[in-house]
Amino acid sequence: MRLLLMGVSLLGLLACASGAPRLSEAERLDLYQAHAGAPVSSMPYRGAGTGFEIIDDEHLLLTQGASRGWLLQVAPPCLSQDRATAMLLVTSHIGQINVGLDAVGSRSYPGMRCRITRIRPVDMKALRAAQKNTV
Repeated sequence: MRLLLMGVSLLGLLACASGAPRLSEAERLDLYQAHAGAPVSSMPYRGAGTGFEIIDDEHLLLTQGASRGWLLQVAPPCLSQDRATAMLLVTSHIGQINVGLDAVGSRSYPGMRCRITRIRPVDMKALRAAQKNTV
């Protein structure tokens, strides 16, 4: 009985996951850029509580908790190389990430570093509202 309930639950999750259309890379980038502010030269960074979402080969969304997000643009090829494992490292100096100074690297490809070329703050509340409307 327990296995049957687990199987039914799994099928329900799969049905939900496959029922919603997934946005393409270009659509996600457009959505994030629409909710991003003007470029800034640096941003605060503590490391703890940080998550990220790779958008395409040059962009990622770095989140700090539920309310702070940053759209980072990097010089390739880091994000195209590490999509399968998605284990990224971000350098920072004295609690800050700086354009042109800091970089994104990959745990899978030690030594590969891609310089951060642009940082834009993202209005996470507006982004989440827009995401709900697109699904």
